[in-house]
Amino acid sequence: MKDYQAADDEHRLSPVVIGTTAVLVATFALGVLYQLVGLVL
Repeated sequence: MKDYQAADDEHRLSPVVIGTTAVLVATFALGVLYQLVGLVL
């Protein structure tokens, strides 16, 4: 039962982890682009 709950929690949290990673990557990309634009201008 405990293993089943752990697997269920992992499966349920997977989309959250993917979403959080996507947000972090997008934020990092925007930050890099902002710095590049700042250097060019």
